[in-house]
Amino acid sequence: FEFGKFDRQWGFGKRFLHISDKPPSYPQFGFKWDINENFKLIYFHGFLNSGISDTNRSIFYNNKRSLKISRNIAAHRIEWKLAKNIIIGLNESVVYATRILDPHYLIPITLFYPIENYLGDTDNLQMGCDAIYSFNKKNKFYFGFFMDELTPEWIFNSKNHNWFAWQFGYSANNILFDDETIFIEYNWTDQRIYKHKFVINDYYSHNQPLGFWAGPHAQEFLIYYTLSFKNNTISLKYSNVKRGLSTREMVEDNYADNQADRFEYGSEIKNLFTMFLERSSKVNDLYYRIGLNYVKFINVGFNISEIGLSNEKFSLNIGIYYNIIN
Repeated sequence: FEFGKFDRQWGFGKRFLHISDKPPSYPQFGFKWDINENFKLIYFHGFLNSGISDTNRSIFYNNKRSLKISRNIAAHRIEWKLAKNIIIGLNESVVYATRILDPHYLIPITLFYPIENYLGDTDNLQMGCDAIYSFNKKNKFYFGFFMDELTPEWIFNSKNHNWFAWQFGYSANNILFDDETIFIEYNWTDQRIYKHKFVINDYYSHNQPLGFWAGPHAQEFLIYYTLSFKNNTISLKYSNVKRGLSTREMVEDNYADNQADRFEYGSEIKNLFTMFLERSSKVNDLYYRIGLNYVKFINVGFNISEIGLSNEKFSLNIGIYYNIIN
């Protein structure tokens, strides 16, 4: 059993589509249950920050204090070891608001989809799955899928309100050297996910998406490489991100099936390259670090009048780290 204020991640890659550490940590409680050597059940309930003022209560404080309407998340996950080299994860979550705690979502082993319909279809339900396949000790392929707004009776219709996010990745260890790791990953999010027809139920906390860090209407190609030798660790990272607009007006169009084409209203692009060298000292748990960052933004903030305008920045980082608790 666990409770506290922290974040968590579900999935097998460097990024996470369903539950990630993107938003600030939030209070939560839950448990992890190893049912047997092949099945694991994970459940938690968290208390989110909606950012929406509760005017009904603030009047008691002469409107001098801004109280927020409650927003919550309940989620459960099954990890199934299908074979020695295959693990599958099945996820379901629901975001609900305007009540502090709903007892219906405190039943970890019950599907949330029928409960959400039973309660009047006012909440925001998400489903997803992920898997990892190890075809030898060094190489792994992993996959992630996230689905928002499930409407079973419309699944095969052209306008179905079933909106997706995808992740495809490859990781390898010790290809050329010992203590070497590489991740190559691609993430893609539909422009309609994470946002709900009722803004109070957005899949957000502190105005940050609970899933993929770049939010809806985005895609990222990522390469992450680390190599350790003697007392040194070299880390290289390359990220290319493209993100389109996601406004409240666009959300309303999405639910009316009048959504624009992907990136029709422009996009912003971020290219990031980082390189770090970390070295341990003769003092236990004391490390030195030096790094170089290069960032290039194109069309920052979707300024249509300045399409193609780019901003570049180089930065040098030097740090000293000491692990108090190892």
